[in-house]
Amino acid sequence: MLNEPRWDFPGGDNKPLRDLYVRITRAIRSIDTNHIIYIEGNQYATDFTGLTPPWDPKMVYSFHKYWNQNDQSSIQNYLKLRSAYNIPLWLGESGENSNQWYVDCIKLMQQSEIGWSWWTLKKFNTINSPLNVVETPEYRQLLDYWNGRSSPPSTDAAYNALLEMALKSHFRDCVFQKDVIDAMMRQPYTYATLPFAENVIPGIIYADNYDMGNDRYAYLDSVYQNIGGSPWNNGWSYRNDGVDLEPCLDHPSNGYDVGWISGGEWLKYTVSVVKADTYSVDIRYSSANGGGKLVIQMDNSIVGNVISLPKSGGLQSWATITVNGFYLTEGAHALRLFFITGGFNLNYLMFSSGVNGISQVNGRDFKYEVDNIFPNPSSSSSVIKYTLSSTSHVEIEFFDILGQVVAKVFSGEENPGEHTVIANMGGFPSGIYFCRILINGRINTRKLFLIK
Repeated sequence: MLNEPRWDFPGGDNKPLRDLYVRITRAIRSIDTNHIIYIEGNQYATDFTGLTPPWDPKMVYSFHKYWNQNDQSSIQNYLKLRSAYNIPLWLGESGENSNQWYVDCIKLMQQSEIGWSWWTLKKFNTINSPLNVVETPEYRQLLDYWNGRSSPPSTDAAYNALLEMALKSHFRDCVFQKDVIDAMMRQPYTYATLPFAENVIPGIIYADNYDMGNDRYAYLDSVYQNIGGSPWNNGWSYRNDGVDLEPCLDHPSNGYDVGWISGGEWLKYTVSVVKADTYSVDIRYSSANGGGKLVIQMDNSIVGNVISLPKSGGLQSWATITVNGFYLTEGAHALRLFFITGGFNLNYLMFSSGVNGISQVNGRDFKYEVDNIFPNPSSSSSVIKYTLSSTSHVEIEFFDILGQVVAKVFSGEENPGEHTVIANMGGFPSGIYFCRILINGRINTRKLFLIK
């Protein structure tokens, strides 16, 4: 009947609201005796004092739940209503919180046999609803005027700004936020995690593309929900977990980085290793004061030593530290980043394979060396140099950050000695690419930044 009524009646007596509800019910029942009538409590559908006993046989008490704990005590008064009067309950509105809060709330409703509904499907510039309507600059200008921060737009400009936002609310133009749906529909019933993005090694793994799943299973963040106190997320970008993500000014990036990292937190990634090999890892980070430390775990084993991150000059001044000697086996793995101490931001981890060395062909040793690609960054063509100690089969190809082959440069037998191959990348868009060089089946990978 009424959505979130809020009246401050003398003495907290909700009798005037009950009388109104009863009068409206009688008017409805004079025409319609079939449909359910939903009654919301006072004070934003939370206070049912004086709204009992029920006055209609087809009535439901509908309450709203926001910004509190997801435990039995948070809904105990509603459960007492149901028990005392044998009347159904309905959580008519909830949301406005983190994914983990959603999971815990839905678990509580399922355990208590209470139906539920979320608010709302679409919102402007949000991370916590299933669909995000992206705000236009013209609408932002209108908001700034309404808030006293800019001069007034023309009548036509204001009208067009509002109309454009109405049109952008069409499903096809919204950003579908799959992590929110996953939290509501899957995570209440399982602790299993699912990949948020395809993470291929060798390749680049963006730090914000950790798995979807429950806190302590897909990630561990020190503040992951709002229960009536301080905000649960500092960055308010990209995803709706407790992990603090923010717009990233580094290049390359997928637009965001992991910020506000604290000691004891961690992130999990489902990764696919293309080929067993020894890899190096470029860790792209920023740090104002230094002191950050992390370790990398593959499945259940720590890989390598503790990695220390010196200061880079600021939280958006980016630096790279390279760690060598990670031997990884082929197939799917669970990669975890454990943050021993925080105070830094993280953009990505880039895995490259193939070091210069010695291998065997037909039982005989052969030596090879592969130089770094030059120039790098490049705007068009790049030079690849390598040296062979004996006749070898060589294949050279480029692939993108998703592991898709975009160019085959060379394939054939090469004699001993120094060799130079020129790769023309002028027809490809700017971004990160990997040059994969196979020498008698031994994979060597070099990364290339293409900037136009």
